[in-house]
Amino acid sequence: SVSLQCDEEGRCQCRVGVTGKKCDTCQAGFHSLGPGGCRPCECNPSGSLDHCSSLDGHCYCKLNVEGQSCNRCKPGFFNMQREHPAGCQTCFCFGHSLACYSSSHYSRIEITSDFFEDQDGWWGEFSGGLEYSLLWKEGEVYLLPLNEEDTGFYRAP
Repeated sequence: SVSLQCDEEGRCQCRVGVTGKKCDTCQAGFHSLGPGGCRPCECNPSGSLDHCSSLDGHCYCKLNVEGQSCNRCKPGFFNMQREHPAGCQTCFCFGHSLACYSSSHYSRIEITSDFFEDQDGWWGEFSGGLEYSLLWKEGEVYLLPLNEEDTGFYRAP
């Protein structure tokens, strides 16, 4: 409480973030009751569920979010959004990587390829910018690695 004296009705005047008849509980959104009152939660609103633990300030993260203050996507997830129920969306790297992140340098374009006759203009690219033709067989395309260390990517037409 602000002082050791209560008012005429026996109520105490609580410090910021403190509540209760005896000023003995942290308000929602605050934690760690002490002589100076309660400290505000520092949870990222986009990645956390509601508010933190009133005891120690631990943030309760959404399903695909991690970190002390629920401020980063778990590996395999990206694009943290407050409106997203799980916090972050799944990477769509088709099993090739768990490392992804949002970018404002690209826009969505619908590309349709059926690969019925050939590679439909697709190419393979390896680290260092080396381009290779894809192998085509019966409506599917393949990119064979040059060696075990090289990572290959499909490049759209």
